[in-house]
Amino acid sequence: MKKFIYKALIFIFSGLVFAALPALLCSSKANFHFEKEGQLLILGHSHSACAYNDSLIENTINFSRSGESYFYTFAKLKKTLEQNPNIHTVFIEFGNNNIEPYMDTLWTTDTQYILEKFPGYAPFMKKETIGYLYDKNKSAVTKSILPFFQTGITMLIKKYNYTKVLGGYEKVEGTNLDSDTINKKQISNTIATENLLYLRKIIRYIKGLNKEVYLIRTPVHKYYPWLANEDHFKTVRNEMFSDLPFLDFSTVPLQDNAFADSGHLNYKGSKKLSIWLNHLLNKELLNKQNKKEFIENELRYF
Repeated sequence: MKKFIYKALIFIFSGLVFAALPALLCSSKANFHFEKEGQLLILGHSHSACAYNDSLIENTINFSRSGESYFYTFAKLKKTLEQNPNIHTVFIEFGNNNIEPYMDTLWTTDTQYILEKFPGYAPFMKKETIGYLYDKNKSAVTKSILPFFQTGITMLIKKYNYTKVLGGYEKVEGTNLDSDTINKKQISNTIATENLLYLRKIIRYIKGLNKEVYLIRTPVHKYYPWLANEDHFKTVRNEMFSDLPFLDFSTVPLQDNAFADSGHLNYKGSKKLSIWLNHLLNKELLNKQNKKEFIENELRYF
């Protein structure tokens, strides 16, 4: 009987090792090297993912991803910069919804988001980061173990190329604006503590590599419900991130047909914004002493 149990345990252990190996290899063999030799990297969630068509912006790579909180952005950051040493400037999307408390729950520790995000990002997370998720939602982390193994096998097939898996420009077609959504979000006077903590970690890591970092805000429609927290957003930015230059494109004039919805540009709006941003960069926006004034003056070319 003991011999049978011993053999059974060996079999189970061997099976787990065999299943886990592809996923574990992701950490050591991960390929984050972009085909495009860009010097400027854009990070963020769906706002920036849909807004910046990097095929229209010289020397720029958009590695934003829909639904990505700063918690998950931080996980992929080290490999991204390590394998692309030519990148010397990073733009980070920082908009009105980034400060909202739901970023710490719905977009980080929520069961659906852990099941969706954790399998792809886990190989690049530190132990304490995984521990944080486990403490917040043990069930979801446990359920994500099998998808984690499956993701490892998928990435083996993809030769561990993460450049088109964990981010990139997202082309969106059509327009679906609903004026009934105006200011119906319940605005909180609190903040996404953990999300903003990871934003600061991202900033600290980038600066530690002697690279430049900027916060940017992508254009949104006047119907965008989170604009209701604008005063609170300004307070948070001034109190927590006043040490960083802020490139605010949120009020760039765009027609309704340039938006996919109130918070995202479609491909028409993206094309117009990307061409204009390329124009700004070519006119050395980042070297201007008063960047806000320069952006406002250059709106005549939009």
